[in-house]
Amino acid sequence: MKSPAEIELANTLWGTLFAEELARLGCRLVCVAPGSRSTPLVAGVARNPKLEAVVIGDERGAAYFALGHARASGRPAVLLTTSGTAAANAYPALLEAEAEQLPLFVVSADRPPEARTSGDNQCIDQVGLFGSHVRAFAELPCPDDGATAELLLSTLDTLFHAALGANPGPVHLNMMFRKPLGPAPSERQPAVPPALTGWSERLTPLCETLTARRRFDGDALAPLVRRLRGVERGLLVVGGLRGESERAAAGRLAAFLGWPAIVDVTGGSADVKLSNSVGHADLLLHSEDFAAWAAQADGVVRVGGRVVSARVEGLLGRVRGEGVQVSDRSRRVDPTRSARLHVEASLEDFVASLSDVGEGTATEAGASWLEGWRRASAAASRGVARVLDSERGPERRLSGVLGLRMLLACRAGEPWVVSNSMPVRLCDWLAGDGVGETFANRGVSGIEGLMATACGVAHARRAPLTLVIGDQAFLHDLSSLQLLARSGQAVRVVLINNGGGAIFGQLPIAAHADLFDKYFTSPQTWEFGPLAAGFGLDYRGVDDVGGLADVLAGPRGERPSILEVRTRRATEAEDEGALVRAVVGELAKAEW
Repeated sequence: MKSPAEIELANTLWGTLFAEELARLGCRLVCVAPGSRSTPLVAGVARNPKLEAVVIGDERGAAYFALGHARASGRPAVLLTTSGTAAANAYPALLEAEAEQLPLFVVSADRPPEARTSGDNQCIDQVGLFGSHVRAFAELPCPDDGATAELLLSTLDTLFHAALGANPGPVHLNMMFRKPLGPAPSERQPAVPPALTGWSERLTPLCETLTARRRFDGDALAPLVRRLRGVERGLLVVGGLRGESERAAAGRLAAFLGWPAIVDVTGGSADVKLSNSVGHADLLLHSEDFAAWAAQADGVVRVGGRVVSARVEGLLGRVRGEGVQVSDRSRRVDPTRSARLHVEASLEDFVASLSDVGEGTATEAGASWLEGWRRASAAASRGVARVLDSERGPERRLSGVLGLRMLLACRAGEPWVVSNSMPVRLCDWLAGDGVGETFANRGVSGIEGLMATACGVAHARRAPLTLVIGDQAFLHDLSSLQLLARSGQAVRVVLINNGGGAIFGQLPIAAHADLFDKYFTSPQTWEFGPLAAGFGLDYRGVDDVGGLADVLAGPRGERPSILEVRTRRATEAEDEGALVRAVVGELAKAEW
């Protein structure tokens, strides 16, 4: 058994090497959830000038902050927790990262082996804590148990590569530490082991990885291209996309196919800038006549993640033509089981390979089909404008969809984070008129952690950002108000407050009055203005068109703020119903 001084020195060395290797791997952000057992790692991170440490007291919020940062940057952020239940709080964000293939690196500190079976305080079994939901898991022994520094560095390298590899996603490293945790006093700092002399003299990780990119040759793709050229009424469906390169590839694919492109709100509908994109798909499919016409499609190519619209998914299940799905995602994204050919490749590599095959697949019959979709989309836009724009007096009560319409009109390219439930669905309704870069946690579609996610996105972008969130999702993440207040970023939280979970009004349970309100909508009458004031946040509350117009006409502001859009459920239902009826009516008059 080593002396306390030797244990403290070994812990300090591992903390220093841990932080330095993360920096060499390209990590820049470490989200620190305070706790005692992780002291050696926190000290190493804090003292490394190449790393930025963001201290977040709530582990769930810290995990979602890291998730948002990874979503916006494409690079792993590290979540550093103490032992016990701390790491378990990362589970919801980790599940989202798994589903969306986002690189999230969870590092949990742990008690030494002798504490695991002796009933020691704050001690649980952390081995394999996240089960099959991580791409890789590793555990390291206490630094004083004879483990080499090469084991620490090579394990970090392996896990970091797994987080960013061909199947990116979350990883988990569990690290045991024995007391005294350190750090060692400044006059007694550990030396780098002789075995790492070469490592200490350079700036690269101990282990490096070379990854070959996959590209099809012309012969492999030729049969698929011949099949696509035989399609006369094709549909390109673009789900959630990850970053600029995927959006650019989607644009090139759309040009190659020449088909109508249904672009999900999380696909960056305005950002993709497809010449053949068609908007308001979900609204269009409220028309039974149009849905039947659209189901005549004889071919579908699907790229990206899931789409928000259940009606678009339903259309794909009705289409008679065979579906092709292009994806490098480990999780199947085909809820209607309509794909008959799965192309396992990144969207960028697939589109690059298509350029070797020759010209695109556009046909004369396909041009007529595309024009029909464009006319239908234009009719939907007229219906939306008639309901939301033509009778917009200053005293008109706001609804969520009307408020979003006004906000979108002055968005000016600002990225948005949109919460699940009604906000993301309403944004998808309005996407045909340009929504821009929109982030949403649609992997497993939870409503928790949205404020923390938005703060992480804003931290990565270092630019103004709007979060659109419902009152129930806001209440789920109250602990992140302190994170918002301390973010230093111009995050505007647009809180659509309709007094409960209005989305349940669209489900069959709404007919059961004895159950509906108490057990599903969870009515609430909380005052959010005083809550904002308690955290030092700028706050405005509006409930009519004139009030919102005044706010939007003023300066954007450089501080985090909350804009509460107070609505009534009856007004919500009226505007959403009027919108559907107007679009269906315009379609009935149009030729498509």
